[in-house]
Amino acid sequence: RDIGIAAKSSYNGGALYTYGTLTVIDSNFTGNRAPNGGAIAGMNYMSRASVSLKNCEFRNNTASGSGGAVLFPGAQFVVEDSRFYDNVAGGSGGALSISAAVSNITNCEFRSNRAHNAQNNSKGGALNFASTDGSLVGCVFEDCSSDNGGTVYWANDDGVMSGCSFVN
Repeated sequence: RDIGIAAKSSYNGGALYTYGTLTVIDSNFTGNRAPNGGAIAGMNYMSRASVSLKNCEFRNNTASGSGGAVLFPGAQFVVEDSRFYDNVAGGSGGALSISAAVSNITNCEFRSNRAHNAQNNSKGGALNFASTDGSLVGCVFEDCSSDNGGTVYWANDDGVMSGCSFVN
């Protein structure tokens, strides 16, 4: 709770890497770099990993691969009341690249996030979203871009999008 991590780099998860359950509240991640998960990366260890982010800000984080701010292939991923600004991925998911069994993203802002590469096969300028069951509720997306999927690349089996706005 109440942490700020700036300008760190690592192999995966520039600031944090988790194999288990991680809850981050009221925290900022700025200028972190990694091949995957510029600020945070997770690993699905025996289908038990889960991440919850509440009232966090991710700004200017970079991944040469996927998940400019966060990469998470786990059991459950929840983000509430958080902001993602100017994050960049060379693969997919300029801000978030998520492939969890259940993913819920509520009341978040995504502004000026990008996913681009030389092969022109990146997906989701703000969000690469590939979950079994997912929802996007009350989110704002502005000036996000990618090679494929524009702002959001949605590859969910079942999902709900409600009350979201897309600008530029």
